[in-house]
Amino acid sequence: MNLYIDKNTGNFITDPAFKSEITKVDFKRGDAATLSIGFVTGTTQALLGGTPLVIFAIKESGKYDSVDSLVYEDSFVEGASTYDASPNFNTTDLNDLLFSGDADDTNDVAYVDAMLEVTFSDDNGVTWQSSKTITARIYNDVVKGNEGTVQSG
Repeated sequence: MNLYIDKNTGNFITDPAFKSEITKVDFKRGDAATLSIGFVTGTTQALLGGTPLVIFAIKESGKYDSVDSLVYEDSFVEGASTYDASPNFNTTDLNDLLFSGDADDTNDVAYVDAMLEVTFSDDNGVTWQSSKTITARIYNDVVKGNEGTVQSG
């Protein structure tokens, strides 16, 4: 998935040239999503300057104070014009929220809407900027058991 962030507004946008705002993205529980984040100023996509840090986090809706994330990634690799990572959507907190893998098919949830934010720094964490918070809809998966080891969020 490619995500673009307008650095001037903090909006998630469709692409650098056509800057329609995105307010919701979809993911699937259990997947290791391939994620590329691009930063845009005007219509120009460029890497962050200095010593960049990028954090991708999804938390349960309304739980801003929680230290636990449903999905968390801070190990981004700098590409030619994006920051790339594979956040793990097979986490204990996410599984619990979806009642996934509890061997009770009477309580299954088709999806949850959570809050997603990207925080970034171009000076090794001295100062930070954040994207706007958008909805991350995470769907429960149909095929289970091949996701690997469950991790904490």
